[in-house]
Amino acid sequence: MNAAHTLSRPIKPGRKAPTGPHILIVDDDPDMRTYMRGCLRLLSPRLVVESSSVSGALEAARSAHPDVIISDIIMPVSDGHTLMRELRLDNQLSDIPVLLVSGQREHGPTAGDAFLAKPFNATTLCAAVERLLDGNR
Repeated sequence: MNAAHTLSRPIKPGRKAPTGPHILIVDDDPDMRTYMRGCLRLLSPRLVVESSSVSGALEAARSAHPDVIISDIIMPVSDGHTLMRELRLDNQLSDIPVLLVSGQREHGPTAGDAFLAKPFNATTLCAAVERLLDGNR
């Protein structure tokens, strides 16, 4: 990650300023959230990474206003397309780039601001996130 990445949101009073870009991972599979969190550490140890299930995703996004959201498409309670529509309808969240991931490749052409097919490796995930961060400056 290049040093030009900056936070795109103000820091709330009383909250310690993060030292790097903020990523929110939305996936109902806790193992996948852990895997993605570990992969993203390759970008920068200063990266702030939070994760949420889809049911808490909007609240987490409103609370943290991340620089990038990574969301699975197919989840039991809701799905990544619905989450993305809800984000786009919220004036405070509509500018956050979304990387949608899925094991079903047919979702790719129209999915999110970027799409990544599962399975993916750490290098591929980091490259996709870095492109979104670079485009969000």
